[in-house]
Amino acid sequence: METTTTTTNRWVQLLLLVLVISAGNNKNAILVRKVLADSVTLEEAKLLRDEVREMFYHAFDGYMENAFPLDELKPLSCEGVDTLGGYALTLIDSLDMLALLGDKEQFTFSVEWIGKNLRFDIVSKNFFFPHCGLYIFGSQCGKFSYFRRF
Repeated sequence: METTTTTTNRWVQLLLLVLVISAGNNKNAILVRKVLADSVTLEEAKLLRDEVREMFYHAFDGYMENAFPLDELKPLSCEGVDTLGGYALTLIDSLDMLALLGDKEQFTFSVEWIGKNLRFDIVSKNFFFPHCGLYIFGSQCGKFSYFRRF
């Protein structure tokens, strides 16, 4: 059984790995790579990478099978819910990770589905524009650099 410290260190390593994947070639990425290099071997980094991929697809596949095209998946009931108006928010949020993982097939499907189905002219009782706008439009600004390379 893992100790709390070991478990915490494992989560820190996973977080650092995700940061390295998403950081690109800027100065912060160099710092994160240095910290990661000092604490994780190449084999451990590969195992962590695979664990991150597995965890992502566990969540993403669960959403696609049980909740898509609703906004989110309730983890305990495995039911979909429209929290902000039915914009497939989890799908939108997943675009950057799909690009980082190199999943061109799912990324292409997602972009095409969003292009055909995402509409802002539908009035919903759950719609709160400032929050929804920040959630959808704001998150896409950071993803734009990934899309250009993908």
